[in-house]
Amino acid sequence: MEPGEAEDPEDHRVDRRQQRQRQQQAQATCAGTQQQQQQRRTRKSWLTARTVLEAFSALISIALLGLGIKMAASYDTAPLIHVSVAFVGFAAAASIAWPCLEFSTMWLRRDHRGIYPGAHVGVHICLFLASVAVIGYVCLWVSEGDHWKYVVVHGQNMEYSPLYHMGIAAMALAVVLFLIHFILSILACREIRRKDYADETFVTVVVRYDGVGPEGTARPRGYHVSPAAINLPAYAARETSTTSLAPAPAVIPTGDLGRVDVSEELAVYETRSENPEKPSRSGLRY
Repeated sequence: MEPGEAEDPEDHRVDRRQQRQRQQQAQATCAGTQQQQQQRRTRKSWLTARTVLEAFSALISIALLGLGIKMAASYDTAPLIHVSVAFVGFAAAASIAWPCLEFSTMWLRRDHRGIYPGAHVGVHICLFLASVAVIGYVCLWVSEGDHWKYVVVHGQNMEYSPLYHMGIAAMALAVVLFLIHFILSILACREIRRKDYADETFVTVVVRYDGVGPEGTARPRGYHVSPAAINLPAYAARETSTTSLAPAPAVIPTGDLGRVDVSEELAVYETRSENPEKPSRSGLRY
């Protein structure tokens, strides 16, 4: 700018607008970065909790399966022992197989991703329902087995049978297994929700709007140049009292969001009526 020349306030408005746009873009970038970091932390916590709980469930299942085999081998004449062992063995074997499949999938994939969380939801719901069945049946079996519940030792002393202790231990392990599968199913549901939310990308787009309001009228928000600067037709009016202007011109945005191209149509009302306050539409011309 030459010395003595007055500063154009329009330039200051443009500079302030560009500065606001840069601030909005920086805020959007910062928000996107924070969202990605939050998603990484959530995914890491899910992987850690899943790995620990599934490893613990596998250990509990191994103990439960070994206990069931011991019960079937040592007390094969007990009532309904084989049915109880079948319930225990199925729940324990399935609880061992699923973590092994999950860890194998993570080891074989390059990015160490596991099975989709939706499969975890279905499998863990089935396993915790199987654990409920094991708890109910073993509890019924232990409470109804009165004829083998006690053994006589040294005449008058009564002690519990080892099979009774095994039944109580199997029921306790089944309760722990039920809780683990229930927690894992809830965590898998939360992971599905996180993945669905991560698929939605939120982007802040700053749109430039050059405005089309004619000179002498109220400028719309974002209007910072005159119609003459962007080669738009100026206010079209005749030097007669019977001429009026149409309402606000139509703005038709086209193209991408980076720039808005504007088309404008100005309508001039012409009337032959003697009363200029009530123009007639019979002479409408575009």
